[in-house]
Amino acid sequence: MTISIVRGWSHTAALPAGGWPRAVAGPTYGAMAILPPTVGPRAALRDLTAFLRQRSREQVIAGTLAVLVTVIIVIIFFVDSKINTAPPPQVIFVENYPANRTDAQIKADQLKASEDRKKAAEARRRVHSDSPAMANRSRLLRVISSMAACQAAYTDSDIA
Repeated sequence: MTISIVRGWSHTAALPAGGWPRAVAGPTYGAMAILPPTVGPRAALRDLTAFLRQRSREQVIAGTLAVLVTVIIVIIFFVDSKINTAPPPQVIFVENYPANRTDAQIKADQLKASEDRKKAAEARRRVHSDSPAMANRSRLLRVISSMAACQAAYTDSDIA
């Protein structure tokens, strides 16, 4: 029985010294360019027009519409990535104080700022307590506390 290992080689052929066939010199595609020399924009356009000439009118229209829709979607992604991406301008108010202020003036300004902060916090607290959500929350807390009182009274009467 003859087993062919390499094309054209058989058991009966003459072997070099050592009994193994010689290796191939190098890769077959080593000398090829990455792209064939006939590839270019003009050749690609000629190839596309030759391909489209062999198609029916409906296939050409459908292909054109498919490419057009894809291009429109890509353009929309590019345009949308530029809209509303910059943060809005931030205005920072700074009070300019004279360099020759006394310590008493500084303390008076700090006291006034502290009072303003307290008034603002009180106003926020008042607004939140008047809201329906806070009214529902306080009503819920009253119900829970009355339930806890009833449960405590019930368990006290159980023990006695």
